Amino acid sequence: MAVIGNIRDLTLVDLFQIVQLGRRTCVLTVDDEYGVWYRTYFEEGFVVYADSNKRYAPLGEDLVHAGVIRRDQLQAALAEYAGLGGDRPRFGTFLLHRGTISRETLVEFIQRKIKIKLFDMFLIEEGTFTYELTPYRLDEDITVSISVTELVMESTKRVDDYKRLQRRIPSVDLIVRKETRPLAELLRGDYEFTELEQEILLLAEKGLTIREMAEELNIDDQLEVLKIVNGFLNLGLVHLGIPELVAE
Repeated sequence: MAVIGNIRDLTLVDLFQIVQLGRRTCVLTVDDEYGVWYRTYFEEGFVVYADSNKRYAPLGEDLVHAGVIRRDQLQAALAEYAGLGGDRPRFGTFLLHRGTISRETLVEFIQRKIKIKLFDMFLIEEGTFTYELTPYRLDEDITVSISVTELVMESTKRVDDYKRLQRRIPSVDLIVRKETRPLAELLRGDYEFTELEQEILLLAEKGLTIREMAEELNIDDQLEVLKIVNGFLNLGLVHLGIPELVAE
């Protein structure tokens, strides 16, 4: 039997705690007001998997972005994987059996992806939930087991960080543009940037929005991009602009 409700009446934190305390094996689906859904699978009160119809970067891109593998290694693995045909394992399992990554690395990145999805879910302010206390079978080669307490604490902190940054950067659809003032040029010469910061500065020359930057770089965690853009604002390296309206 399914229980359906509104997250304004029963918050996601409350729902997760109910599942944890009852050591439930169940599925929780949350739908936002824009048609995006998130589905969390629990086994005896622990989160084992999360799914969504929102687009997220594939595992290979995550591994390249984190410096675990090189771009050429990913391309070679993808070509070999494509040649296996339809009856093949998940790409992560393929990389594991191929020796490209360890089991510990694969589990770590599966956990990362679950946490990103749940963070996005916890940002929802208007939506409904469906709670199903029913057996299920996951079509996954490898699952994980994550404490609800750990997830709730991390997601709550990240939501607080996101809302704090929103006071200065109210929307991820604002355009980020590189400053050309002498002060900005001076700071850029004295400051040592990470590879990701350098990539975001280059995208600022194109006048992309924060959302577009995250998509261009295949970064699921928009909070990471927001923090970097906020740091650039503090240094005077960029400024924000409103996208121009296109007449129909």
